[in-house]
Amino acid sequence: MARRRAVSCIRPVTPNWAGAMVCGLLAVGCGTPASMRYDQDGPGAPSDGRDIPIDVLGRPGDGQGGPSDGPVGSYDGRGGPVDARQADAAPIDVPFHIPGNPGLGAHAVNHSRLGAPNPHPMPLTTPAMATQTGSMLVVGVGRGKQTLFALPTDSLGNAPYQQMGTVHPYTHWMDSGTALYTFPSAAGGADFKVSASTDNEDEITMFALEVVEASSVQYVWSEVVQPAQPVQVTSRAVTTTGPAMLIAFWWGDAASNVDQSAVPDSDFTVIDSVLDGGSLVQGVVAVKRVTAPGTYNVTWTATPLQGAQLWLIAVE
Repeated sequence: MARRRAVSCIRPVTPNWAGAMVCGLLAVGCGTPASMRYDQDGPGAPSDGRDIPIDVLGRPGDGQGGPSDGPVGSYDGRGGPVDARQADAAPIDVPFHIPGNPGLGAHAVNHSRLGAPNPHPMPLTTPAMATQTGSMLVVGVGRGKQTLFALPTDSLGNAPYQQMGTVHPYTHWMDSGTALYTFPSAAGGADFKVSASTDNEDEITMFALEVVEASSVQYVWSEVVQPAQPVQVTSRAVTTTGPAMLIAFWWGDAASNVDQSAVPDSDFTVIDSVLDGGSLVQGVVAVKRVTAPGTYNVTWTATPLQGAQLWLIAVE
């Protein structure tokens, strides 16, 4: 995570919830309960107009993507590396996909450390994916310099991406933050790549996912800051009206030079992660397919012990 500025005390952003003051770096010795900050435009809170369901054209196809074998990875929705020649083939239909329901397609991750390599690749771009026309694109970005946040772009000219809510700074690293973007009914094809602007001093991690047969999206955001007595790192809940693909982002806040881990519960499956130690933005993305209406959240277990920003997205 970015190591720019520690914060002595900050009041949680909880417009309709009572919140204790969050104290000190890692809050050791504060004697306060855990702090959780909530997005103002998630379910149960005032809307800013950005979380209106988005109409999308869907096409058959899904995948059960495998985990990234390293910090940079790209998968074709079937758990294997992208073969660009697949892009113009018939829509993917793989085991565990229920035609007519949302499902995971291609996904990829890329990142740059703080100050390395020098110079940075600019913009930061994912490896190539083979995506389908009509899919929903979901992009999660964590970065050290939140002043550099801007809408992502892609190689097929899908624009503009829609920002979900606002950029959220970390309580412990107020210069840094995370953001979420989507694009409905996207153009797809071979050699598809997503890019995010950056500069030579930024640290940035970006996850990009395709969801096929999607018609709407909703999300919630929260932040758990660990107090002196450890607490569970649990997201807010989303409620679906039918079958959905759930996407969970974990963005850890530890200041650690050792490699990290972050494991979700509730049958979520990690598909991509950046968990090396040092000055970079550690993040994990996990998914879960649900076949019926319900209310869902996810709890993360991480090493070393730390808080995190949590996004939970339901794509129906």
